[in-house]
Amino acid sequence: MSTKVVISGAGGGIGINLVDQLLNEGCEVIAITRNALKVSTQKEKFGDLLKVIEIDFLQNNFIEILDTQKHEFHNVDILINNAGLLINKPFEEFSMVEIQKLISVNYSAALAITQNCIPGLKKSDRAHVVNISTMGAVQGSVKFPGLSIYASTKAAICTFTEVMAEEYKNEGIHFNCLALGSVDTDMFNHAFPGQHAASSPIEIAKFIVDFSLNKRELFNGKIIPVAAQTP
Repeated sequence: MSTKVVISGAGGGIGINLVDQLLNEGCEVIAITRNALKVSTQKEKFGDLLKVIEIDFLQNNFIEILDTQKHEFHNVDILINNAGLLINKPFEEFSMVEIQKLISVNYSAALAITQNCIPGLKKSDRAHVVNISTMGAVQGSVKFPGLSIYASTKAAICTFTEVMAEEYKNEGIHFNCLALGSVDTDMFNHAFPGQHAASSPIEIAKFIVDFSLNKRELFNGKIIPVAAQTP
């Protein structure tokens, strides 16, 4: 039986490459994206191996929409919580609406998707939840002005990883978090305009795919830096 993988943020630079590489590995993929057109090429090529769920985590009813799709997650093996939103501005200039947007995409979405996937993950002998965070969210790492809310919401994902690993350690579900450094995506270019990223989305997606599929037995409850430079 093929491995079934759920990916959020499937329409972004890293997300699209995750979808493509996992499909080429022979996995069944459920791609959660706010724009289904972003993965239309993969859908045409791989057909039923790819299920696309269109959800905008900025909409107030995204949890209700997700709940209508929970039947799709009944036999999931791997979940990659990859969705992310970044707003770069001084803390005092943030509106509460903007802060709530970052909380919704960077934190609440991961909680809601994970909750929907837990019943299926409990039935898998290779259950692995991989949360994607950032180096700026890791305690003791270099921090950057303008990224206070982004880093804080992604830090919540790091703690979520640790507590979930403890809560489900007897259920056979492993939880790990990859704290990414600089990757050449629109998000990085928005955060650090004019700077050169150390890694490409293809390279990072390859690492995430290998880690998700093959490194489960070696890690649980770990926050793992994946960075070649700062930022």
